[in-house]
Amino acid sequence: MGVEQDSEGRDLRVGDPVTVCNQIVKGGHGYGRRSHGTVASFGPVNVQVHITDSDWGELIGNTVPVKGDSLTYGHKGHVRLGDQLAEIVGEGNAVMEKAKQDHAESVLCEVIKLAKERGIITVEQGRELWLLQDEIPPQAP
Repeated sequence: MGVEQDSEGRDLRVGDPVTVCNQIVKGGHGYGRRSHGTVASFGPVNVQVHITDSDWGELIGNTVPVKGDSLTYGHKGHVRLGDQLAEIVGEGNAVMEKAKQDHAESVLCEVIKLAKERGIITVEQGRELWLLQDEIPPQAP
């Protein structure tokens, strides 16, 4: 594989967006496993990549040597833990809201059923009460 190709054999050019798929080794230290950047130049062994986003913050803004087989064309996936965390929290909040809504519907259903059994409301009134939940505006978080 030439140094001007990524891990999938795609020809790279200066300015192409790339994702670093494996650790960048710099001075004997392994850095960010997932980094986004752009091809800056080509050396005899490595592709020089200007890092624009990385799970290793110290790399952002630097140009580092990366072997071509450690690159994939394009920016793929989230690289910063903060981005991933925000997404996970958002998904968790959505699940919790759904659970709250399901619980509220279950409670409403039980209250209507109990009220009908005790003769407090009629079947038709129970249906009307059930439909009222659609008129309640969503509450702000």
